[in-house]
Amino acid sequence: MSLAIIGLLGFVLWQNFTQNNNDNSNNKASQPSSQSKPATKTTDDEVALTETAADDLVGTGLAIKYPKTWSMTQDSSSEGSGNTAVVGKVYTINSPDSNLSVKFTVSNIGGGGMCDPVDGDAIVQLDKSAIPGFSKVQFISYSSNNGTFFAGVENNNEKVNSAKIGDSSCSTATFGGQSGVIENIANSRSLENVNLLLRISFNKIKYDSSSNASELFRQTLTTENYKTAKRIIESLYIKE
Repeated sequence: MSLAIIGLLGFVLWQNFTQNNNDNSNNKASQPSSQSKPATKTTDDEVALTETAADDLVGTGLAIKYPKTWSMTQDSSSEGSGNTAVVGKVYTINSPDSNLSVKFTVSNIGGGGMCDPVDGDAIVQLDKSAIPGFSKVQFISYSSNNGTFFAGVENNNEKVNSAKIGDSSCSTATFGGQSGVIENIANSRSLENVNLLLRISFNKIKYDSSSNASELFRQTLTTENYKTAKRIIESLYIKE
């Protein structure tokens, strides 16, 4: 990656937690009742999202829907008790051909970082869509010609909303690059700094600085499995 990302210790821990599970497989307030289970209507050529992956450890109530034809694994981490516990849970939902995975992670292993624009990181592909069941975030995919690409949730805020083709890819992300970390997720356990990471992993594309990686990413956006993965992420909601 040509983006310069300076991660704090907590962010490194977050990355390690999510990466380990890759290899193996707002604020504290009640959420609005309008953020309920989304409709799962499909057109004739869409795969029905009939199964549920839900966070039942960190107390956020967040859930997503996925098709029966996709397989799911889960892993969890917990240390300590009460509102000072360090906890995390990861659901990995794999496409039938294993080329794509939806990674759904909730954890209070927090962190921070920064992203510095560099030559060649201008956005050349950009897609955004709403997530009605959890309006704190939105779906976004973007890529540049220097190997930077991402597809998943980002904050639904002015910074991300104003990002456009030609801007630095730093303009779309809180932490830059492939992060997509959403902070301060409300939860019933009174845990501080609960974060959400919900993104698509492109298992056959190497994350590097080659333009070929970005081109392969853009080709994958046209596949049916990618369209299903996007719908899985857009199904994010809070269980009643």
